[in-house]
Amino acid sequence: MAEAFTKTMARNIFYGGTAFFFLLFLALTFDSMGQLPNRD
Repeated sequence: MAEAFTKTMARNIFYGGTAFFFLLFLALTFDSMGQLPNRD
């Protein structure tokens, strides 16, 4: 079972998580930039 989890799988999970949170950050940033002009 320990051999089933390889370095390649760990690397893919790491890159996947990094990409997910980066895209989430960008989405929240652009959403905030769109909301700011409406708050006077």
